Amino acid sequence: MAIALRYRQAGRIVTVFEATERVERRGHATVASRDRALLALLDELDLSAGIRWDSNITLNGTRFGALIGGRARIIETLRDRARALDVDIRLGTPVGGVATDGTGFEVNTGADTGEFDEVIMTVPSPVVSELLDPLPERERLALGTVGYVGIITVSFVINSGRVPLAAARYIQRVSRGGDHFALVDPSVLNPRDESRSGVVYITRPLAAHNELFGAGDRQVIEHFARAVPGSSDILSARVMRMPHAFAQGRLDSFTSSVPGLSIVNAAHMGGGRHHLERTAALALTAFRQLCAERIT
Repeated sequence: MAIALRYRQAGRIVTVFEATERVERRGHATVASRDRALLALLDELDLSAGIRWDSNITLNGTRFGALIGGRARIIETLRDRARALDVDIRLGTPVGGVATDGTGFEVNTGADTGEFDEVIMTVPSPVVSELLDPLPERERLALGTVGYVGIITVSFVINSGRVPLAAARYIQRVSRGGDHFALVDPSVLNPRDESRSGVVYITRPLAAHNELFGAGDRQVIEHFARAVPGSSDILSARVMRMPHAFAQGRLDSFTSSVPGLSIVNAAHMGGGRHHLERTAALALTAFRQLCAERIT
């Protein structure tokens, strides 16, 4: 969405197809003081005031905190900014295929077909290889073999606003039977909420083919509940899956052999502390290296 916004700001007519109709429920997104790309994006979107910093934890001079509203708040704000500039955003519209006759592109959603001068695919590499009809076999195979690491996060509503952690930290690593989790406790940033029901987030990176991505919510919740402090009473839980968060292979170029066809996804990500920072940096890099070259 950030790339679409940049294109529109440069004067292009832009249409965005998104398979989902909405993003996940609002929560908290971890932010570090060294997240330059993410902090710059939040400042541009007027969201910086929503960051609550944890004064109890620093690492090598880096502060940590949380953006209230989380990833959903960022995406919703980007959509609002894009719509205000007349970007055509079509939610709940998965793309079924992309074809070209050499002079333009035809995007098929099943219910409709649209014609466009350029196409930027932002889906995982294996999905790109399935959707793009004009892609040469060599490129299709290269995209299809890129492996991914995903992230599963389970939010637990517990019976008190603060989880009884020994160090009272916003982020803490937890190990259970050889499985490693990260526990995020937003109540650390809200000490006045101790008497209320609170939410903690347990997250874990897993290979995209891990069985938990295809398992039912009950099985996933039972697996992650082991990382919740033992004395906490769980009132409810919700599972969030992101099977293609980080690519294990790397694509060196945003462009393909098909003129006007570009690919921007996790396989282009550079270094960064976490997924949101890498995503923000990727959007900036992609526009500078790819989009800006085509806009005159």
